Amino acid sequence: MKKVAILLPSLPVGGAERLVFEELSYLKNDPRFYFEIHLLFEQGLLYAKFKELEIPIYVWNAPHRSLHSIITYFKIIKYLRYNKFDILHVHLLHHYGPWVGRFAGLKVITTAHIDYKYRLFERFCLRQSDVLFGCGTQVTKNLSTFILGKKLRVLNNAIRPVSLNKELIENIYNQLGLYKDNKVVLSLGRLALQKGYDILIEAFMRVIEKESKAILLIGGEGPDKEKLEQQIKAIGMQKYIRLLGLVNNVNELLEICDVYVNSSRWEGLPMTILEAMANKKPIVATNIGGNSEAIRDRETGLLVPSERPDLLADAILTVLKDEELQNKLGSQAFELFEKNYSIKNHCEILANEYLA
Repeated sequence: MKKVAILLPSLPVGGAERLVFEELSYLKNDPRFYFEIHLLFEQGLLYAKFKELEIPIYVWNAPHRSLHSIITYFKIIKYLRYNKFDILHVHLLHHYGPWVGRFAGLKVITTAHIDYKYRLFERFCLRQSDVLFGCGTQVTKNLSTFILGKKLRVLNNAIRPVSLNKELIENIYNQLGLYKDNKVVLSLGRLALQKGYDILIEAFMRVIEKESKAILLIGGEGPDKEKLEQQIKAIGMQKYIRLLGLVNNVNELLEICDVYVNSSRWEGLPMTILEAMANKKPIVATNIGGNSEAIRDRETGLLVPSERPDLLADAILTVLKDEELQNKLGSQAFELFEKNYSIKNHCEILANEYLA
């Protein structure tokens, strides 16, 4: 049996954390592996959900932005050595994370989740990995500029098939005061600069000028929440744009939407886009990072340049006004999802790497 430690900063609501949950849900009962989760900092909003997996979770409560966190890294190293782990799988700690496994004498696997311009020190740290997974082709291409091909692999993000609660769907209409003839535009993600919600809000003001029954729902929490609320109020769009906060009924929200939008400034391969594809929804997305892997323009969705609210609005309106296009984009997106982003294929590749 291989003993695998999963190392993360914390468990906030995010795509990387969602992927780890999907991986562990699939692999936790595999008799070839024993898993533990180690959180460098605090628990995070998804801690309770991860506890449902019944996998041991250790919270190390290291101080943020402090040299004292180095002491915590050495405590983790000591723990991993003493308990004779075989593998450290690192997520989102691409600076010191790989060094923890290296000093503990373990096989180090790191997953890179963002199409990001890594600094020199981060590149040096990532090279300490025995295996480095990019969460999509674009992320892996970026990594290949400083990582040798032998240790670099593509491992596409993946999710499980969709299951819907029909009762929850009806409740959503009632809770949000929506009508069946509303044109629902949905976006899910962290309320932060990366996700470009300021651009989406500006774009939606243009959408409303031509489609008065449109409603924009944005699900998520983050540091820009107050700023976005102020932006919505300043342009008088409170009636048409709603910040839902943290949502647990993702598939049900996707079921009621007419178009899913990703307005990000940078991305890896977004889990939320995969969720929209799995729900057969038409997607409008910015042409950045891994978005263009899943969204093939005019085939599985529409792509627009980032930072262009005018073109984003035009693309949303194009989809909202054409039901035939909605069905075509949604069905072709689902076909691509089944081919490239199934959790079964993803976890078989990961398990083989654990065993290698």
